Parts: sequence; C-alpha cells; structure tokens
Amino acid sequence: MSVLILMGGCTVGPNYRRPEVGPVPQTYSRIPDGWKTAEPQAHRPKGPWWEIFQDSELNRLEAEAMAANQNLKAASARFAQARAVADAARSGLFPRLGVSFQAVEQHDSENRPVGGRRGQTYDVFTVPFDLSYEVDLWGRVRRSMESASAQAEAFADDAEAAKLSIQAEVAADYFTIRTLDAEKALLLSTIEVYAKSLALVRNRRAGGVAFDLDVA
Repeated sequence: MSVLILMGGCTVGPNYRRPEVGPVPQTYSRIPDGWKTAEPQAHRPKGPWWEIFQDSELNRLEAEAMAANQNLKAASARFAQARAVADAARSGLFPRLGVSFQAVEQHDSENRPVGGRRGQTYDVFTVPFDLSYEVDLWGRVRRSMESASAQAEAFADDAEAAKLSIQAEVAADYFTIRTLDAEKALLLSTIEVYAKSLALVRNRRAGGVAFDLDVA
C-alpha cells in the first residue's frame, strides 16, 4: 500500500480545478433575481443568424466571406492542428503496434566460391512487428493529453469567435451601405422635387405671375 501511495504522489502536476464563483454580494442590489453564473459556450456554432433579415444579397455575401476569408481559414487550420495534437497525445494511452513489409530479391554471383547453385536468384520477404506500451505511472501522458485537449478547446473558441466577428462585420458593413444607398436615393429625390419647383416658378415668372425674387 505504501508503494502505491508513493507512486501516486509522484504524479506529474496537480489536477486542474475550475475556479469557484461565490454568491453575489448583497451590496449589488440592482442585480435581478434571475442572475446566474455565466456558462461560456464560445465553441458552439451560432448558425446562420443573419437569415432572420430575409435578405438574399446579405446571405450571398455571408457565404462568400465564410468561403474566402483568410483569417478564418487560418483560425480553422490552427484548430485542426490542435485537435490532431490532442489525438496524438491521447494515443499514448494505448499500445503501439508497428508493421512493415520488406521484399528483397537476391542474386548469387556466378563466381561464388563455395556451395549452392551459382547465379541463383531468390526472393526474401520480411514482415517485422513492433509492439510497445508505456505504462503511465507518473501521469505524463495524461497531463499531456489534458494540455492538448485544453489547447484544442481554446482554438475552437478562437475559430468560432473569428467566424462570428467576420459575420457581424459583413452584416454591419452591408447595412451601412444599404443606409447610405437609401440616403442617396432620398437626396436625389429631393433634388428632383426642387428642380421641378424651380421650373414651375420660372414658368410663372415668364407668365408675369411671379417675380425675379421668387425665382432667386
């Protein structure tokens, strides 16, 4: 029993524990009764939220941004790399079996000095197996797996955050352009109205009904 205790005490690093959040102090009286501890879910996809606007042009722009944005591709690549590292670290918990195949063709020399048939050709096939397993007594593999998994989760959050940021920026820029287009249309309409009003006053002046001051 004492040997097991000593071996357990040699485990690499302590177990991670998420920091505990205490109750809300009573001094924060403005906090509503429905307050609860935040539960981060940044890694979860947000879905095509922009479709609530029912704008086909916005849908097209969002699709193009998701397919062509280089920052998003880089974030996705970092997440894929971190996930591969986590899978590699997890594989350390299992035995490793290696198999290879070798085929060699040999030909004896015609000038062979002793025994056997001279000039004979024959094939040699070799299939070696390699089996190894590391007993994780000190927790090195488990700690590596925990670290790699945490890194993968962090990169997953980064990838989804980058995606959401790009989607929001595309939507904001699109609505800004739509607003400017509406303002432009309103100004052009106003100019047209004023031009018609000027033409009417000029006609009235030509007919002797209005004065030069009205035209001015």
